[in-house]
Amino acid sequence: MEDHVSPSYYVVRDALQAKILTDPRSKMFFTPFLATDCTVKDAAELVGCRINTMLYRVRLMLNVGLLWVKEVRPRHGRAVKIYRSAHDAYFIPLATTPFDTLEQRALTQGEPNFRRLIAAYSAALQEHEHSGHLVYRADGVVYTTDLPPPRLRNGKSLFFHDLTVELTATQASHIVGNLKSALTTAQESNEPGADTSPYIVMLAIVPLK
Repeated sequence: MEDHVSPSYYVVRDALQAKILTDPRSKMFFTPFLATDCTVKDAAELVGCRINTMLYRVRLMLNVGLLWVKEVRPRHGRAVKIYRSAHDAYFIPLATTPFDTLEQRALTQGEPNFRRLIAAYSAALQEHEHSGHLVYRADGVVYTTDLPPPRLRNGKSLFFHDLTVELTATQASHIVGNLKSALTTAQESNEPGADTSPYIVMLAIVPLK
């Protein structure tokens, strides 16, 4: 299975641009305009904030060169401005960011996703009254689990599990292929509709040494 090919990108050298693009909250206001045309009103709806809040953020991003006005559509009263990111893809070197280490950057950027994951997982456990924690050994492997239900009462599937195992390089490579395949399947199925629901999909296999 082939890896995803990244598009050509703009290398960020400006500290203010880097701060916006690497701060989870600030980046949230930027992404509606990334490689696509968007109005302030539509961006505010996507983010879930007030129009005045988005307008403030847009002005800030214009000032630092992350956005530009692609089009001005005339209408009765005030014209509607269409904004777009100055580039379609960005690469931000660690040295340009406000972070001292890669670990600090990863923790800061990952925290919002981890919080969403833990909140949703805890709610699922609460719904099924699974508040305990099980620790056991099986076939030489130590497992810790909250005994999460495989399916919620509304029929939605749930899987949350992690463990540390000893693998050969070949075994790890095989698992990586399976994880990539699962992620591709999730991405190809990402078509919001009346019968769909948002799911957090986080996959990882990382060597500890």
